[in-house]
Amino acid sequence: MKIVFMWITLITLVLIVYILLFIYRYKKNRKQITEFQVSLSEGDHIILSSGIYGIIKYFEGVFIGVEIAENVVIKVNKYQIDKVIA
Repeated sequence: MKIVFMWITLITLVLIVYILLFIYRYKKNRKQITEFQVSLSEGDHIILSSGIYGIIKYFEGVFIGVEIAENVVIKVNKYQIDKVIA
């Protein structure tokens, strides 16, 4: 009986540690994404997750205007920005 209790305790502790590490990684990743989105500004050259290259023209809540060609601006969700090109 003691062995069964010991195994159950061990499995429970491993699961708790795994869950805590998962939550920590999620919060760290979320913080990096938030800092990235706050650092965006008009005129930044960006690549969207769909592969479209453009320049940020305006911000409108969670949407941004991205100029993809001369006088062609599309409205996309700011969460779709993959990276900023220097």
